[in-house]
Amino acid sequence: MSDSNSVPNSKFDSPLQTLSKHTFPNGITAHYFISPSRTVGLHRRVLFLLLSFSPILSSVPDHATQLERNILHPTPHACSVLLTLPIYPTTLQDQLASRRYTVANESWVRNKATAKPAIVVEPLVHVKFVGDVQAGQFGGGRTEMWGVANEEFKLDEQQVVKEDGEEMGVLTTLSDGGGLGIEHTLTADKGALKSSTRLINQSKHVVKLELLTSFALSGITPFASDDAPNRLRIHRFRASWAAEGRMVTDSVENLHLERAYAGNIKLSERFGQVGSMPVRGWFPTALVEDTVANVVWGARLACPTSWQLEIGRRYDDVVFSGGYADREFGHWTKTIAPGESFKGCDSWITCVAGSVDEACERLLSVDVSEVEKQPAIEKELPIIYNDYCASWGSPIAESIMKSADVLAMLGVKYLVIDAGWYMPMTKDAHWAKSIGDWIPDPCRFPNGLKATADAIRAKGLIPGLWMEPEHVSVQSPSYNETSHLLHRDGKVLTLELRRAWDLHDAWVKSYLKEKIINLAKEAGIGYLKLD
Repeated sequence: MSDSNSVPNSKFDSPLQTLSKHTFPNGITAHYFISPSRTVGLHRRVLFLLLSFSPILSSVPDHATQLERNILHPTPHACSVLLTLPIYPTTLQDQLASRRYTVANESWVRNKATAKPAIVVEPLVHVKFVGDVQAGQFGGGRTEMWGVANEEFKLDEQQVVKEDGEEMGVLTTLSDGGGLGIEHTLTADKGALKSSTRLINQSKHVVKLELLTSFALSGITPFASDDAPNRLRIHRFRASWAAEGRMVTDSVENLHLERAYAGNIKLSERFGQVGSMPVRGWFPTALVEDTVANVVWGARLACPTSWQLEIGRRYDDVVFSGGYADREFGHWTKTIAPGESFKGCDSWITCVAGSVDEACERLLSVDVSEVEKQPAIEKELPIIYNDYCASWGSPIAESIMKSADVLAMLGVKYLVIDAGWYMPMTKDAHWAKSIGDWIPDPCRFPNGLKATADAIRAKGLIPGLWMEPEHVSVQSPSYNETSHLLHRDGKVLTLELRRAWDLHDAWVKSYLKEKIINLAKEAGIGYLKLD
């Protein structure tokens, strides 16, 4: 990654001045700019980060080491938290528009003397605490971005992140001067940048967090001199049980995110999901497309809990952020005691001069390393047979082995025994009402589950088993282990037929180890199906 401050200002950054430039190994160039208007006569200066995609890596200048010390380690509290993160493809740098910085000259402005700005420096990290003054101008109940806490944090330092001696990212450290700090890390990762944040409490007081974004892109779109009417599209992916992956495309105007004439009106389209099913209602991925410049910005979250993505606007530029669901959307807060810290969920951001498919491919590229960690057998894309649609939740050893005889001749690798292997063979029993005890029913497996698993292996197949470890249901004795189940407002949390274990409980962890891990090992199960 190169580092240079000898970069001429582009049309995008005027009247802001270039502070430094960094190019990651994956072709993403990071540009730091500073606003001269904030450095004269004020106790703050506003620094913002501009990222661009570069197909060719820049060479490291001779003064890079000294520059890193001078620029990446400024005087503590010299800058406010308003570091902003626009990104654009370097190949289109010559197409950047000359931006308007005020709307005073527009014909529709009623009072030129009090005209609002056209663009502002948006926060790199949005944060809100219980008790903070929340952003007004119709933002209440619609967004928790733009709160006053963003103004309290000041830049402590920035430093290069190295892996095996190679420069791979930038770490930005912020402080409010009272013991609270924020770390923001950008790391090169295949075709995208990994963005992560951490709140650190070194104060003497407990704080309760309502919002901490993992990423916040702004400056969309730098290819329009105004607010880009009728050219921005939002792409999202709807999901529901048995009907996943439907792309939904809306214009910014259809989402009522066009700039209000008055300016500073807090507009937001906040969406996501609440609970422990990451892909429910929406995929944790979204894209913003400039249909005139043919540029697509994308982001995705890695979040197993409640999450949100948010498309917002105050002035000309669109802001695109995401992370854990905030208090309003996810009914969520996090108490952080002195000496503790809290990390936001990981996120990835990207940009491409091309199509939505190409942007999605960049976002998916970060999964390659995890796929390569799979067991060797997975590289063969083995066929997995699941018996649910044969037994409909009522498997028995005899029928399973009949299936095994056929599957062995077809090249199938796994035979998964699905729901119901634990269900008593009684008239009123149902697989969905019996989960929680995970004891193989002796009538279904008269010789035991291990005997059936061994017989499956003898056919050249790998035996698998279905489970939902986190749940207990109404016909299971575990349903009444109320002291170890999740509670809300002092009452056991019940979802129709089901309750859920409190997975923080040591007793529950021990119980599940015995019922799940030990059972699978003792029976010789080679595959667990958890859905």
